Amino acid sequence: MLKKQAFDFWKTYIEFLTKGMIDVPMPNPAIEFLADVKAGKYDEISDEEYDELLNSTAELASFWKKKRKATVGEIVREALIHMNLSLSETEKLAQILAEASTCKTYK
Repeated sequence: MLKKQAFDFWKTYIEFLTKGMIDVPMPNPAIEFLADVKAGKYDEISDEEYDELLNSTAELASFWKKKRKATVGEIVREALIHMNLSLSETEKLAQILAEASTCKTYK
């Protein structure tokens, strides 16, 4: 997946999760990509650019497990399952979440 696409994905889906939107159904991005292709949105880009977009969209769409829609929670779970985080990366992520947790009062 392209780094910018991955960043945008995590930024969006973390925001959804923190707003309690875990059960919101999201459309598979492959469907939108196909519609854009049919509409000619990518007619002016190079074959190399098109292949890069196609491949990165296919990677992202794999989180939907071939379904037209999946909930935010299902998508995030699939994304996390497919990550290969090292121990240090897991610790960094846990540290960020721990720091954010101490700024909040849970009642």
